[in-house]
Amino acid sequence: MMSWSRNDSELRRLSAAGSSIIFHASIPTAEAPGKLKNRDDKKLVSTDKEKTLFHPVKGVYEQLSKDCVAQGCSVDLFLFPSQYLDIATMGDVPAHTGGAVYKYSNFQCALLYTTVGGQRRLRVHNLSLNCSSQLMELFKSCETDSLINFFAKTAYFNLNLSLNMSEVVVVVVVEVVVVVVEVEVVVVVVVVVEVVVVVVVVVVVEVVVVVEVVVVVVVVVEVVVVVVVEVVVVVVEVVVVVEVVVVVLVVVLVVVLVALVVVLVALVVVLVVVVVVLVVVVVLVVVLVVVVVLVVVVQETVVTG
Repeated sequence: MMSWSRNDSELRRLSAAGSSIIFHASIPTAEAPGKLKNRDDKKLVSTDKEKTLFHPVKGVYEQLSKDCVAQGCSVDLFLFPSQYLDIATMGDVPAHTGGAVYKYSNFQCALLYTTVGGQRRLRVHNLSLNCSSQLMELFKSCETDSLINFFAKTAYFNLNLSLNMSEVVVVVVVEVVVVVVEVEVVVVVVVVVEVVVVVVVVVVVEVVVVVEVVVVVVVVVEVVVVVVVEVVVVVVEVVVVVEVVVVVLVVVLVVVLVALVVVLVALVVVLVVVVVVLVVVVVLVVVLVVVVVLVVVVQETVVTG
């Protein structure tokens, strides 16, 4: 694997235009001018700073792009990652030099073997196929436009093939009739045979056309079923969202009611306290009045005595 720093030095040494192919299976971490750090910060996802993860790091790679352009050298980058790769930064060089980035996420299997002729060969398996046990996911991944186009073209081709075969049959029948006429067979028999053959050919063609139409109808029905299933899925998802919203509203209402009950209880407590205070004040006033009355009575008694 050629490092970025070595590629730069080789480019300067050769002083010639050309193309450079670079292979990477991990982020460049060697102590060299092209060293990169892991910027895959999950905390930035779904925030305003998430877009910074897709901006290239300025510096070495930017200067390398300028040097390659000045030299007339294009760079193709082949990536086989098993973990995080800073493609935003590494892909900046191919983007500015007319190259391309090729990413193979499941490049995992290679077989070295010898053929029966004694040749040494390397077979690389890099095909990744998604599997699912859910029919809904399969329908979501179907290209309905492509399927309809394929089945329509197949039906049209089969129809033309059937018509061509019927034309051949008609030609053969006509030739046979001509031969029969030439050997002086009864004209009535010839006419009857021709009519029968023509009728049979027409019936066969009609049957073929009906079959092709049925096939097209079946395909359209399948597409309609797929669309209906997708609509049902969307409706179910909407119902689930509505149920969640209803539950949230119910919870909010319950919380509000509880808060109102607490406030009412607090108001009742305050009213009780106020009533108690008023009663105490009234009692104190009554006691004070009684004391004043007693004092006055005592003073009058003393004065009279």
